[in-house]
Amino acid sequence: MRIRLEWNVNRSGSMVCLAISIAGISVSIVVFELGTI
Repeated sequence: MRIRLEWNVNRSGSMVCLAISIAGISVSIVVFELGTI
């Protein structure tokens, strides 16, 4: 049970990291677009 719980925590943590990285890339692209205009 404990191992399963830790696996769920690790999985959700990686999803959060993935979402943050995607958001960061999106923001970088928007800033780059605004900067080139």
